[in-house]
Amino acid sequence: IRDYVPEYPIKPLGVITSEDLLSNESGIIHYSGSGTCTEPYNSIYRATYIASHPSSYDPIAAMGIFKDQKICFTPGSQYQYTTWGFCLMGAVLERAGGKTFEELLHHEIVCPLGLPTLQIEYQNQRPYPNEAAGYRISNGAVALEDSTATDFKDISYKVPGGGLISSVTDLALLMKGIVNREFIADSTVKLFGTRHIPTSGTPSYYGYGTSTNFRNGDTLFWHSGSQNKTATLIYYSPENKNGVALMCNTRGVGLFPLARLIYDYLPSTTLQGSPFVVPSPQSPCNIGLNEFKNSGLSLFPNPSSGKFLLYYDGELVNKELRIINTTGQVVHTMILDGGLKHELVLDLPTGAYNLMVHTGSNGWVGHKLLIEK
Repeated sequence: IRDYVPEYPIKPLGVITSEDLLSNESGIIHYSGSGTCTEPYNSIYRATYIASHPSSYDPIAAMGIFKDQKICFTPGSQYQYTTWGFCLMGAVLERAGGKTFEELLHHEIVCPLGLPTLQIEYQNQRPYPNEAAGYRISNGAVALEDSTATDFKDISYKVPGGGLISSVTDLALLMKGIVNREFIADSTVKLFGTRHIPTSGTPSYYGYGTSTNFRNGDTLFWHSGSQNKTATLIYYSPENKNGVALMCNTRGVGLFPLARLIYDYLPSTTLQGSPFVVPSPQSPCNIGLNEFKNSGLSLFPNPSSGKFLLYYDGELVNKELRIINTTGQVVHTMILDGGLKHELVLDLPTGAYNLMVHTGSNGWVGHKLLIEK
C-alpha cells in the first residue's frame, strides 16, 4: 500500500497489502486496541483534523490519527478487525483511482445504484433532513446518546470505516446491486465472499470486505456496525437474493437474532404493495453528492424553508432547471432567463432535493437543495 500512500510509515513487522486491509489481516490496531495489543491513537491530531475539515474528507490527512501506531502482528498472519484498516484502504483507493474518496463513492456506488441518501456525514451539515435522534443502552434502559462525545459530533474523520449517513433504503439497494451484479462482476462477488485463511491456519469468517458463512444451504454475506447513535446490519445471500437490512438509532443493540428470523421467513412470504422505484435514468446522476464542484450554481440560504436565492453563471442562461426529489420525481422546472439571479419560493416538503441544470453537450450540473420546515 506504500506504493500508493508513502505517507504511511514502514512497519518493522512487514509489508501491508490491500489484500491484508480488505481481509482484516494487516495487524493495524482497532482504534486503541484491546487485549495484548494496545496503543493509543493520536486523539490530539484527531481533534485538529476534525476542526480543520468540517465539510470535507481527506483520507491522507486523516491517516495521521493512527499511522504512527505500531501494528500487532506480521501482516497476513492473523485476523483482527480494524476500522483504521479501512480508513487506510480509503487513502489507497483515492490515490489508485485518481479521484477523491467522495467522488469514488458517488461515481462507483451511489450513482450506479441510485442510492437516495447515502453520503458522508459532515459536522457542519447536521442535522440532516429526517435525521434520527441517537440513543444508547445504559444500565438496561434506553437513554439519549452523549452529545458531547466526539463520535456524536463528528464521524467524518473515519469515513471508509464508519463516517457515512444513510437509510435502510440505501442498504437494501446496495445488497440488491451486489446480488444482481449491477455494478461489480460475478467474479468480484465471489472474491468478495471468499473466506480468507491467514498464514496462522486459523480461518476467520471474513472474506474481502464482508463476513461470510452459510445458512439454510446458501452462501451468506453479512456485515454489522455499531458506533455512537446507531447499530446496523446487512444480512443477505448472493445466491437466492434474499436479504435483510436493519438500522437502529440505538448503539449497542444486537440485531442478529432479528435478522435471522426475518431471513428464514422470507422464502414463505409474498411481496405486497408497490416496490421502491429507483430514480429514473434520465434524472441527473448526482444523488447523495453534497455539491457538484464548480457547477456555476449557488444557493442562499441552504437549508431553507423553500424561499431562497439562486445564483448562476452566464453559461447557464436559457438552460432548463429541474428540481428532483429523492425518488427521482421532477417537482419543479423553469428556464434560466439570463438574470443570473432568481428568487424562488417553493412549497416543498422537508427533505433533500437535487437542483440540476442541463448544459447541453456537457450534460448536467447540480447542487444539493435542503428544505427544512
